[in-house]
Amino acid sequence: MAASGPGQDPPVRYDVRGAVAVLTLNRPERHNAWTFELEQELFDLADRADADPRIGAIIVTGGGKSFCPGMDMSALATLGLGPGVAARRRPPTHLRSVRKLTVAAINGGCAGVGLVQALCCDVRFAAQEARLSCSFTRRGAPAEYGVSWLLPRLIGLADATDLLLSGRTIDAAEAERLRLVSQTAPRAELLDRAIEYAQDVAANCAPLAVHAVKAQLAADACRDLPDAVLDARRIAHEPARRPDLAEGARAFLDRRPAQFAPLPEPSPQQSR
Repeated sequence: MAASGPGQDPPVRYDVRGAVAVLTLNRPERHNAWTFELEQELFDLADRADADPRIGAIIVTGGGKSFCPGMDMSALATLGLGPGVAARRRPPTHLRSVRKLTVAAINGGCAGVGLVQALCCDVRFAAQEARLSCSFTRRGAPAEYGVSWLLPRLIGLADATDLLLSGRTIDAAEAERLRLVSQTAPRAELLDRAIEYAQDVAANCAPLAVHAVKAQLAADACRDLPDAVLDARRIAHEPARRPDLAEGARAFLDRRPAQFAPLPEPSPQQSR
């Protein structure tokens, strides 16, 4: 895990609220602009939460009034072909490899690679004050970090084409209309709303089933319906899932919360 210097705040804070880990981008003086140190810390902490059996869901948010406006331009201007890119251990879409529910609580400005992180989460909530932008073309860049794959699958090709080509900024209301975010709330209420949602999933949904659905959603985006049906049947008949299926049925009949087993230890090479 990336270490901060003496007396320095970490680039990402890690807090636990019940069964939810809250990862807060912590460079408010730079509006949480992205650096490779922040990237490494965020992904390390996401992996830590993913491996912790006490954690059922993960929230990513920003400190202060911004989520993440993209790459830190002061770092980008001197990057060239320096060691930062070569040293990257995981792809910038690493959050998609997390097995547990991930929620982006977009509390403010969100653009570039910051928007990509939000798109890599399973669900997105936004503050009513938030502004979002695929600003790549306005910075002389193509659609980076796989955003041209992610965005059309979330909001459709026509609206994704508009946002990616124009690089225009949209407000939270338009983001909700486009279904880019699931719901909006005042900034002061956003994190509590996201935690309430995440706690519900952590308390009531089987971790193995959540992991399976995430994998199905990713794989089924690139295959036809018969193959998706066959894969769903294969997953449903895996022996490891039988205890959860039985417990879900018993809990329903007993009218009580289900007590599902935690996820097993993550494999050394998680990828999606």
